Amino acid sequence: MRKLILIKHAMPEVVPGVPAHLWGLLEDGKRSCLRLAEQLEEYRPATLYASSEAKAIATASALAERFHQPYAVCADLREHDRATAGFLGRDEFERAVAALFAHPDELAFGNETAAAALSRFTAAVTRILAQDGSEHVMLVTHGTVIALYLAAWVGMDGLQMWHALGLPSYVVLAVPEPRALDVVTSLDVQLARPVLPPSVLLLPLLPCHRALKLAQRVGIVGALHRTSQPRGAVTRVRALLLASRLRCVRQ
Repeated sequence: MRKLILIKHAMPEVVPGVPAHLWGLLEDGKRSCLRLAEQLEEYRPATLYASSEAKAIATASALAERFHQPYAVCADLREHDRATAGFLGRDEFERAVAALFAHPDELAFGNETAAAALSRFTAAVTRILAQDGSEHVMLVTHGTVIALYLAAWVGMDGLQMWHALGLPSYVVLAVPEPRALDVVTSLDVQLARPVLPPSVLLLPLLPCHRALKLAQRVGIVGALHRTSQPRGAVTRVRALLLASRLRCVRQ
């Protein structure tokens, strides 16, 4: 089965007054790339691409060094264009992103509509998959365009996925027709894999009512409220439930 792995870059060094596309990685972000590489090892061999933004290139470079392979840069994998928006506080930024998802055909935030960003990103993904004959393809890119792509092609809630995706994080899709296989919103979720039954991975693939029944049967709905569950397990379950559009479960 061919797989597309969409990777959100590691934690950047936020520098007010400097355009976001020029931000590099924090030292913690660089260190997290080593853990990210360990988790992505199961999807190798794979070709590796990065957007043209500094934080994505730094993440891809760290992965490439660990994997002992090159990577290529594709400018159209870049984030939604909001270069002229300036540096926003967290609350203002989240409101602006919410407006972007709510009004995809309007210029709600920045210099690019959500629809235009999605079209550009989708074209880049399609082009890479068509030109690259590898069984697995890894793309190091950004949260907004990943969430837009998942909403459009996999049926996930875009804004909720935007909130859920950590730094770094990744989503594994079966292609050519995108189908979610795995959603890893935090590197901590690696700890969850031994404690959650394999059937949990089916949740993003099922209709809402069937996914809820499965979640109840394997006990993960209650697990969201048990402090004894590993933090990573809760993160992973919440992401999978979001992917299935189950609004009834909250931590």
